[in-house]
Amino acid sequence: MVDKDPGQHALDLAGDPAELGRVRGWARAALEDVPGVDPALLADVVGALDELASNAIRHGAAPRRVLLRHANGALRVEVSDGSPVRAEYRAPSTDGGRGLRMIEAYVDTWGQTEHDGGKTVWAEFALPPS
Repeated sequence: MVDKDPGQHALDLAGDPAELGRVRGWARAALEDVPGVDPALLADVVGALDELASNAIRHGAAPRRVLLRHANGALRVEVSDGSPVRAEYRAPSTDGGRGLRMIEAYVDTWGQTEHDGGKTVWAEFALPPS
């Protein structure tokens, strides 16, 4: 699903981990013509988005939605879900706990916003001047 704003793309998630491949492909297609998104930046964006979406599927609740926005020299990735439980660092173990640390390695900044019915975890990337 593509929103009316040409700088904004949205995708709803059903909550199945098998969807992550679809999310990655969708993001690559949505960003292919964005000025300043070179292959290295695209890999970082897709990596961060994959981890954010995975976290929403594994630890969040329906409804889940991914939003990509680019404007004013920045690219923002948002993943919203219906759980009010904040994303938090966990001790690394054999079943996870590295996700937020991985996201930090990809992005310029990240955070989360609580809202009625859940939260949005977001990440931002600076785009080079065009």
